[in-house]
Parts: sequence; structure tokens; C-alpha cells
Amino acid sequence: MELYNVRGMKVSTLVDGEVEPGKHRLQFDGSHLPAGVYFYRIHTGNFVQTRKMVLLK
Repeated sequence: MELYNVRGMKVSTLVDGEVEPGKHRLQFDGSHLPAGVYFYRIHTGNFVQTRKMVLLK
């Protein structure tokens, strides 16, 4: 799972590697990033999904 800014530049890797199947919860510390719109992308096998996230401070 990776985090991208609106320019498409990767700003952080949130999860790297394989995890067990099931529900998971991720805690994200965005204190080092400016407020704004970001996109997070999750990819597993042949499934890829990108969602928008708004970081408010």
C-alpha cells in the first residue's frame, strides 16, 4: 500500500510485503506531510484499487 500526492509522486509506503488474508487496520501518522489531498493505492495479485484521502491539520 502506497501513498501518493496529487502530482502522482509516491510520498510513503504504508505496507510492504504480504499480509494474512482478512480484515486489517492501519494507523497512519501524517504529521510530516502538509495538509491536502492524497491518494492511497492497494494492490494484491491482479487487484488494484486507488482511493482519495484528505489530510486535515
